[in-house]
Amino acid sequence: MLYLIRHGETEWNRTGRIQGRSNIPLSDAGEKEARVLSGLMEKIRFAQIVSSDLERAHQTAIILSRGECVVTKDARLRERSYGRYEGMTVDEIVLSFQREHPAFNREEFDPVLRWPEGCGVERFEDVLERGRAAVLEYSVRAKEADIALVTHGNVLSALLYWTLGIPQNEPRCFRLANCMCAEIGIEGGRPALRSLVSPSAFGGMFLS
Repeated sequence: MLYLIRHGETEWNRTGRIQGRSNIPLSDAGEKEARVLSGLMEKIRFAQIVSSDLERAHQTAIILSRGECVVTKDARLRERSYGRYEGMTVDEIVLSFQREHPAFNREEFDPVLRWPEGCGVERFEDVLERGRAAVLEYSVRAKEADIALVTHGNVLSALLYWTLGIPQNEPRCFRLANCMCAEIGIEGGRPALRSLVSPSAFGGMFLS
């Protein structure tokens, strides 16, 4: 089985700042989320856990491993690059666009799908392409063993839309909480979503 997991919370997640490639560590709350998810998955014996090469994902992977399996890094799982906009909130980005692009329309801006041309943000199609390549590679081994891939919100969102057959240009119809885990089976040679679980689904009763 293959498990796709978003990293635990960071301080920038809490304050609504775009992280992208910025190497922000887990907050105390994020470490607790990862420990809760580890507990929920305690019966799974991972043959391998692969994380993005960014610290917040790797920290989450180490906690999930419980010291029982190899943890490796794969740059294909790293978050989308937001260039000079990293560290800013969406409102701050909108103000920046309004100053720099007189024709900018706030109603047309989507921080996932639609950015002004030439702003230096990684194309969403490229995020999906590298994430999908990683999933297809690791899913071969996941037919015989349990493997977890610890990644980021944009990557996981793109992969879930692909798995569910939803066009990538459709507005995002779900929110991926920190430490959300998607259980992926391999059916007919391609991934198929079997379940979703998140520590936040338990109302925080394990996170105090």
